Amino acid sequence: MEIESSIHVSNVMIYCEKCAKPVRTGQKVLENGKKVRFCKKCDEVIDK
Repeated sequence: MEIESSIHVSNVMIYCEKCAKPVRTGQKVLENGKKVRFCKKCDEVIDK
């Protein structure tokens, strides 16, 4: 028997459309000063 339960926010992964799978992300600041998330595998910026 399986019981549904919540998942901790630290275990949630963002989906990268270029890699087509869940990936770890990082944050970087663009030249215009805007903070964005990026895929650590392909270095692609991930928009919200």
